[in-house]
Amino acid sequence: MSVWATKYDAHYIDSGIMAVPPMIGGQHALILYSGPRQAFDAHSGLLDALGTSRYLGEDAGLAPLYDISLLAGMYGLFAGVLQALALTGTAGIPAGEFMPLLMSWLQAMQGGLPKWAEQVDSGDHTSNVVSNLGMQADAYVNLVDASRAADISTELVLPMQSLMKRGVATGKADADLSSLVALLQFSKQGN
Repeated sequence: MSVWATKYDAHYIDSGIMAVPPMIGGQHALILYSGPRQAFDAHSGLLDALGTSRYLGEDAGLAPLYDISLLAGMYGLFAGVLQALALTGTAGIPAGEFMPLLMSWLQAMQGGLPKWAEQVDSGDHTSNVVSNLGMQADAYVNLVDASRAADISTELVLPMQSLMKRGVATGKADADLSSLVALLQFSKQGN
């Protein structure tokens, strides 16, 4: 679309809407924009009326890329929450009773994510590793086994187990989980 717009001497701004419809126009709606900075600046007043605007850069494809990547993180989180609620539900534990503990745990685990970003950017996944991939892959089988024992579907957890096993098999047992990013990009490299 950006190429087409440029061909006709027009400016194209793309966006990613990180909000559900009732949030639009409120402070919690985040809308990502990318494309010509001049066009974004010229219309930022109107765009800000829709929610909190975040300009990402000149490449119009950045907003959709950020959008789908943020959704990937969200759905990955949701998959884990669904699995956790299914497991605790088999023991009759009300979701409302378990949720505060789950939220607290997930918030605590978020603290390590900036380190993952540093590792991915540097390519060094072996410095200051607390729980290496080998240990986590060995322990992850417990999640799969517990799900099966509770007659809970493993369709959400098996892909992660497969990726972890592949990471160990490719010599990343002593690396951090962040090393798995490269395995996800493996098919992009044509291998």
